[in-house]
Amino acid sequence: MTKIGRFFAALAISALLGAAAVSCSKNSEPENPVGDVFSDIVTLATTGEEGTTFVYRMLNDSPEITLTTTQRFQDATVKPGARLMLNYIAKNGTQHESGAINVLSYVKCFGPTITTASTSSPTAWASSKVFLSSAWRSGKWLNLSMALEMGTTARRFELVLDPATADSAEPELHIVFTPDVVNAGMSLPAYASYDISALWDRQETEGLKIFFVSPDGNEQSAHISKGASSLKPME
Repeated sequence: MTKIGRFFAALAISALLGAAAVSCSKNSEPENPVGDVFSDIVTLATTGEEGTTFVYRMLNDSPEITLTTTQRFQDATVKPGARLMLNYIAKNGTQHESGAINVLSYVKCFGPTITTASTSSPTAWASSKVFLSSAWRSGKWLNLSMALEMGTTARRFELVLDPATADSAEPELHIVFTPDVVNAGMSLPAYASYDISALWDRQETEGLKIFFVSPDGNEQSAHISKGASSLKPME
């Protein structure tokens, strides 16, 4: 993640902690742990009385990392397979290494399924403004770190595929955001993680194009190619 992406992750701790609590078992970590706070978008692998396990890839096709904690989820709606922006302290003090952690907070990600538009008309992906601070691929996932002007949540947030490009060498995806409150007047950190494997794993696919409406009201785009396997603005 970029520095600005980590900045929004830090904001999420204070802004969304009330809706993102983690309960602890008797063998949990200390209540006031000390150490660097790391942030990563992860998959909840397992959770139960014995604790919780998360897995993720740092970037592109890097090795899978496994994080474990004796903490367990208080929120029964968070089930295995969920994608979460996790804020945590690593017991070994190192990010992007498998090992034990203490979870401080989490934020549920938008996703994980791409929506296919019923038509290729631009009205199918009309969107409010999105401040996209960072975007990256980790394995089969396209991850987005953003600030969205809304009240408490989004009325609609989707990653929409233009059906006319589905079988092309570079399928086109559109970020579609509708706030819950018009002119909310404040921006909240938000995260999304979408499974792009159905498009990415096609032999014909050379890359993906991602479009969004920037804060200035204009459509912007980014490109991810299999060769570079990283996102960059389109020329």
